[in-house]
Amino acid sequence: MKTKNIKVQYSSRYQSGFAPKIQMEGRWLEKLGFPIGTHLVVEYEEGSIRIRPFTEEETAAIVSPSKLKFLSPAQKHRIKISSS
Repeated sequence: MKTKNIKVQYSSRYQSGFAPKIQMEGRWLEKLGFPIGTHLVVEYEEGSIRIRPFTEEETAAIVSPSKLKFLSPAQKHRIKISSS
């Protein structure tokens, strides 16, 4: 697995002050399967963040909400979080 070193920056979008933000950009994202417009799932726990593209099923559920019934509860939860 390759690595990239990035820095947590601040965002001033919040009226209550600054908030941390992580920004990534570059053609390397597209080469790894993250072209512009890709829907992402961000999985996180203390000290760790994992980013992955939606599965075909998760993408289909966004395009057609009626397909949500075919997803597992965990997949439904991820879609609700990512669309908020």
